[in-house]
Formats: sequence, C-alpha cells, structure tokens
Amino acid sequence: MPILPKIFIAYAHEDKPLLQKLRTHLNVMKRQQHCEIFFDGEIMSGETWDKRLKDELHTAHIFVLLVTAEFLDSDYVNETELPKILERRMKGEAEVVAVIMKDCLWEMTELQHLQVVLYDGNPVEEYNAYAYAAREVFKVIMNQNNKLSSAKETIPFPVRRNPKHLSTEFGFDHENIESPGFNEIRRAGDKALFGVSLYDPFHDLMLPIQGGNFRMGGTRPVPLKDFHLCKHPVTHAQWRVIMDSDPSKMAFIGSNDCPVEKVSWEDVQVFIKKLNVKTGENYRLSSEAEWEFAARGGKKSRKYNYAGSDDLDEVGWFWENSGGIKLSGDWDRDNIIKNNCQTHPVMQKKVNVLGLYDMSGNVWEWCQDTWHDSLAGVPKDGSAWTSGGDQTRRVVRGGAWFNDARNCPIGVSRAGRDIDSRSLGIGFRLAR
Repeated sequence: MPILPKIFIAYAHEDKPLLQKLRTHLNVMKRQQHCEIFFDGEIMSGETWDKRLKDELHTAHIFVLLVTAEFLDSDYVNETELPKILERRMKGEAEVVAVIMKDCLWEMTELQHLQVVLYDGNPVEEYNAYAYAAREVFKVIMNQNNKLSSAKETIPFPVRRNPKHLSTEFGFDHENIESPGFNEIRRAGDKALFGVSLYDPFHDLMLPIQGGNFRMGGTRPVPLKDFHLCKHPVTHAQWRVIMDSDPSKMAFIGSNDCPVEKVSWEDVQVFIKKLNVKTGENYRLSSEAEWEFAARGGKKSRKYNYAGSDDLDEVGWFWENSGGIKLSGDWDRDNIIKNNCQTHPVMQKKVNVLGLYDMSGNVWEWCQDTWHDSLAGVPKDGSAWTSGGDQTRRVVRGGAWFNDARNCPIGVSRAGRDIDSRSLGIGFRLAR
C-alpha cells in the first residue's frame, strides 16, 4: 500500500461552515486516494479528544489552516495547535498552507512567513473560490506524494551516492565531515530525498503574480505571463544563509531583517547561482516589466502613486522617515549610522494589494534588464530586455531610504547603475 499524505485541517469552530465548503472539494482527492484528511469532526465518540488531536498534530504531513479573525483569536489555535504546527514546519517535517478565508490581519502574525492561498489577492470566501483553494492544496499534496515515494523507495542519500563523486561536484574533502563542503552535500541530500530543499529560506515567501496586460511607464502596452515574486527584498540574514558570510562591503552591520545592500548586480548573480544549486529551484531577478507590474498591483492595480498607497509614509522608508537628516557630498558611513539614517527592517510598512512589501523606498532593487534610456523597444512579452543598451549598466527600481518622496513614485523610480556598483541604497528581490 502506498503511503498517503495526511492532511490536518486547523480552523476555528465558528468557521465550520467554511470548513464544510472546502472539504467538499478536498474529499475528491481523498476518494481518489491522493491523501488522508483529518479534522476534529473525525474524532469518534469515546475517544479522548485532546489526545487524538495531539497525536494527529505529531503525524500529519500537511497542515491546512483556515485563516479568519476567529482563527487568529482562538486560544486553542494559538496555545496548542499553531506552536506545534510551526515547530514541525521549521524542522522540515511538514508543509503548512494558510488559506485566507476571510479578510483579517494575517499579515501581522507569524503566518506572513507561510505559503498563503488568496484568490487574485482576495480572501477565498469573498469570491467563493473553494475549488481554486483546493487545487492549490492539491499541488502540495502531489509534492508530498513525491517525497513519501522517494523516502520509501530510495536508499538514504549518503549511501546512495559516491562521496568521491560529491567531492568533485562540491569541492569537498569526503574524509572530513567538518570540511566546508559538507553542508552542501547534506543540502543536496535533502533535495534528493524530499524534493524541496529544507534549506530554502525563500520557499514560503514567493507570491504567485497573475499575469495580464498593462502599460509600462504609463505608455508601452506589455502583456505578462504569470510569475512569482518574493514578498520582500532579500535580507542580510537570508544572504548569510546562502553565502555563509556577509557582503564584503556591507554598510549596516548587524541588521539581520534589513534589506541587504552594498551588493552589485554581479554579486547578485553569484548569489542566485548558489541559491539555485542549493535548492534545485530557478530563482532569478525580475524583468523591469514584471517589477513595475507587481509594484502597481498587477491586475488589481488601484493606480496608486507608490506601491500600495498615495502616501509614501504608509508604504515605504525614504528621507523624511528614515532618520531625518539630509546628507550631501560623500556618503560617510559613521555619520549615517550616528544619525540613524539608514535602511529599516522589511515588512514594517503597509503591504500592497498583491501582498508585496517595500517596493517603494528602503532600497533600490536590481532588475535583470540592461539599461536603456527609453522604454521604446521594450520586449513585448514582458521578459528582461538584455540586448542593446548600455551593457555595463543594469536597471534599478523603487527608490531608497535616502531619496526624497519625489524620487520614489512607481513611474519615476527608474535608474541605471554599473553592474559592479555597490551602493548602500541598492538591494534586490527574487523572482521565479
């Protein structure tokens, strides 16, 4: 008999009608023997309710959270279920999918770091999009099916592969497990056994962006395919996880949750290459068209001046709220830090309609495109424009903490920088 992924549905009792709607769709997968499903209604008369729930919390492969205000306010959810669910996720023992059922403040909780299901940026119940939510869960089920099949049929990684072959692949001394390449082998083993690397700090942060038509720069019609974009710029802590060190020229030392800066476009390419080797994914920089489309709110654009608002102070860090000192002449690092004028932790400001943070201000963000003075000739499919132009420079978008508000509007915040330039106002955001 195949091992079936076990789903645990966590919800607030007030939301039982919503649970029944989603279960109607999920039961199709159960009937087709793609998974097993547990919720507290499965507990039989005579069973010890609390013990059965805790047993299921320890053995589930997938947790589906039905997120509403009632769910976020539930004592049992917050004190018993959620701590164990997040612990098992952190250990790589289970996947967690947060289905946003009703409008609530989920982005202000630890759920902001999870894989989230919204329907075109909206709560599922608002559009009765239960079939869509079930399909998103099904993707996770199939991924778990692959993991369980691999775990059952495959000899554990260190035995299955030749250490000397790995030493060639990763530059590692196979006689010494303390050597620098050993973690690379362990991560490759996770990928081979479990399908998704347990060491991917971006896996749950990549938001699906539905493509569509828009006018780039307000004038150029560009159609875009679906893509994914990270909900915030890459942070210092995330850089360190992949590169095993801080950027060599970093300005703001110790700011783990702040966007990484002082990284050139070339540095970013090295980071992405190493990230993709470690995770087996296909991360990249966004095209300039993708960046602008997402900053404007995609198909749900409300035509704001900045990414999420007409008030920059609501959505971004810029000169007036990042320290209150106007600098001139050379960038003096000691003077900047002394006056607390610098980058700020990500996700502190208002999110835009697509769930993206910090697209206006904080740091400029590298795009893949070569710099062109004009958007005339931009690719008609929304891909990165890498032919022609100034091949020594690449596009940055969004504005930074040291810019005036007039430099940060979506349609204005566009510039070209040398590919080897390391500025304390330039970072980057991942796409896929």
